[in-house]
Amino acid sequence: MGSLAFAHNVEAGDQRVSIQFDFIGETGSTMIVPKVRVNTIELSTGERKEEVFLFEDQAFNLPQGFQMKSRSEAEKIKKDSPQEVIFQCGAKSYTVNSSEGVKGYALYNGQSYEDKVIDEWTTLWENKVNRERLYLFDYATKKLSLLKEATSTEKLPPITYSYVTDIKTKKKYKEMDYWDYIYSGTSIGELFLKDDLYEFSDQASKTTKLFSLSKNTYITTIPFSQEGLITEKNLLLCERGNNCFQSEESISFNDNVVFMRGGKYYEILKNHSIKEIKKIKYDWSQYQWKITVNNRVFGQRRIDGWDYLISTDGDKIKKISERYTFVRDVTVSPDHKYLAIFEAAYNKEKSNHLYENEQLRIYDINKQQVVRIIKLPYLKMAPQDIIWQSNTVLQYKPNAASNAVYIRTVNVEILTGIITKDLLEAYDFKDEYAINASDNSNYFSFVRPLEIRYQGKPIKYSKQSSFEGENGLVYCSLKDLATGIGAEIKVEPGAVKLTLNGKTATVDLKDKQVITYAGTAYAPIKSIVLNLGLQYKRKDQFATQINLE
Repeated sequence: MGSLAFAHNVEAGDQRVSIQFDFIGETGSTMIVPKVRVNTIELSTGERKEEVFLFEDQAFNLPQGFQMKSRSEAEKIKKDSPQEVIFQCGAKSYTVNSSEGVKGYALYNGQSYEDKVIDEWTTLWENKVNRERLYLFDYATKKLSLLKEATSTEKLPPITYSYVTDIKTKKKYKEMDYWDYIYSGTSIGELFLKDDLYEFSDQASKTTKLFSLSKNTYITTIPFSQEGLITEKNLLLCERGNNCFQSEESISFNDNVVFMRGGKYYEILKNHSIKEIKKIKYDWSQYQWKITVNNRVFGQRRIDGWDYLISTDGDKIKKISERYTFVRDVTVSPDHKYLAIFEAAYNKEKSNHLYENEQLRIYDINKQQVVRIIKLPYLKMAPQDIIWQSNTVLQYKPNAASNAVYIRTVNVEILTGIITKDLLEAYDFKDEYAINASDNSNYFSFVRPLEIRYQGKPIKYSKQSSFEGENGLVYCSLKDLATGIGAEIKVEPGAVKLTLNGKTATVDLKDKQVITYAGTAYAPIKSIVLNLGLQYKRKDQFATQINLE
């Protein structure tokens, strides 16, 4: 195993970690070498670090007779067939933080196939072979393990045609009959990362086995069948109205894997034990969808010509959303205390019902009351990729039809309404990452932090990292900024003063641009450091490092 490290070492602490896999081979080589890139951002300083690990001792062979042609393609060494055989390879990477620690997973797939011309309009894959390999990288030990290998084939059946007659013209047309590939072998199916599980299917035995990802131990076997169901018992499953289940925990979703076997439904618990569960029967004429949280029932129902989010207690109905708001999405905090309702708000005074606001309605489930309504950025953009970074920090990506590169991921602290935006994605964008923090309550935002350096040294953040606010300005804790540049800080009624080398910068705490969280004030730093006689240097709006001189 070889290792290369880029950037200087930093003391390990709270981090944002991304683990990415590549499978590489030099041109002309018949071997593929696993490569792992570990990118970390220290939340205490914003410093970036990259480590690259080459696992040459775990190199594996290409299919017989192939050699690497490019980064992701191989070619036949000797053309012994008129049919060109194509080989392509790639992998999907995942980063997970659980009770087992931070781990990276990769599902590699090397595909070889022929392009077969069927007729003058159609070319199809023939003799397709999928060679899959599932890997685990342990962030703590930097060890790479091969969990499972699978090989499956897809063959074309005989292609047949039927002739159909046009009713009007009476002309006959040739039409390809329905067909499907003939499958054989084994395959690695879905990875259920939240549940520490993965699927392994065998066409010969017509079964799917579930294994633990972290321990690679066998859990259970599920036969192929028409009734077969393997999915996660999540909120979306209930909202779709197809499969919603009730456990003993007074909640109808929990992200556990559910499956059907022998006409019965089962749930795999966090310790990977299995118990039978019941499917909920709803009167869908009364609800568009319905969920249970803390023994309270919530759903969406049409009342007086408008769709409302409601809670029900027996025959009593309580409207949570309001008329002239369209519920885009609903999510529940990990501790089951709050409903977060994404809404598009109409202008009720205008007959064309144009959207005026995107907003987030926060509802306390136990107190049964709306906590606050938060105005969101990016009008006319529904949320996607919604995740909870903590019990009170919600992250989502606005769904942009155009110019998506300029649309930033948004973090919302639901109890204070603080909104922050992630950095533009030109630099260090990692699609899959994990937050590894000792105490999530120290943070009201988990966007990628900026690195602020003074005289070549990084400023240390005591709790919340530096970030870009909703207004696009760079923020930092006033206390951390003062400590980092050696300024005197003085708190006065309604204001904070920083003094450096005889110059003073005053921050009005009533200014709308100032953010206060847990007794700490955060403010845009550019005007402050300029007033203190320092230079503020940032290469461009994509740069993650800011230098104060």
